[in-house]
Amino acid sequence: MHKIRLNNIYKQLAFPILFAVIGALGLIAVTIGLVINPAIERSRMDSRTTATDIYWRMHNRDGDITYTPIFTYIVDGQEFTCTANSSFGFRDPTISRTVHYSSVNPSVCFLDATFPWWIHILAFSGPLIFLGIFAFQALPVSRQLKNIRHLERHGQLIRNLTYTTVDSNIARDQHGIDRIPRISVTYTLPNGTTINPISGPYFGGITHPTVDLVIDPNNLSCFHIDFNIESTSSNIIDAGGQPQTPHFSPPPIPEMQPLQNQPPNPTSPPFPVQNQNPPQPFPAPPNQPQNLQPFPHHQNERP
Repeated sequence: MHKIRLNNIYKQLAFPILFAVIGALGLIAVTIGLVINPAIERSRMDSRTTATDIYWRMHNRDGDITYTPIFTYIVDGQEFTCTANSSFGFRDPTISRTVHYSSVNPSVCFLDATFPWWIHILAFSGPLIFLGIFAFQALPVSRQLKNIRHLERHGQLIRNLTYTTVDSNIARDQHGIDRIPRISVTYTLPNGTTINPISGPYFGGITHPTVDLVIDPNNLSCFHIDFNIESTSSNIIDAGGQPQTPHFSPPPIPEMQPLQNQPPNPTSPPFPVQNQNPPQPFPAPPNQPQNLQPFPHHQNERP
């Protein structure tokens, strides 16, 4: 089984993930502003009606002309007006005439025309474009991951191939000077067919003189190029087509300090010797005198 590193594959997802995050945040903001908040405002109104007339108030700001619709509606024979919260660059004839109002206070109203249908389309199209870019760029990476899982089990590893680099049209810096390369190799199959596989953008450093190629002999479009691919499989050949032994780096073993071999001391005996001066017992206490005199008692004390 071959062991293919996925670091370079995951680095290819950094730029698409940025588009995905921007698109997701934009989609959430648009959904809250155009769908959730209007639904909450609409739920507070318990009645609705159709406007009898629409008056367009014109605004001219330094030559920029906009129009604000003002709706007229009648409740219980009394006329009310409701002004939209947004302005438009033209008088939209398809604007909705539905007015939501409170039966307790009909002057409190909400308009469906606050966010017409074309504003919804423009607002949702931006985040969806970002998500589409993410899907477009992440799809090839997903195919690479699928191919790698297949090649790890069924691919043939070809070692020590010479290579050239090809520009991937992706820059590492904002000036476009440091470019991310792609790796191109040329290999002749045993049947005489010459193939020229080219890798995806390689984000790591290129310091090795040769590369390894893992390819499916039955599907030449399924391949992967990288440096020093480890393997425990016997399906390995070199650039000249000769079989090679598996190469796999075992997990590192904790470093151990070597034992210091001390030369034997010719004066020391080969086995431990008992101490020539064993410890002496504690000295015996001195003999006490035989004639002991009684301690004199005080006159007032009892004998």
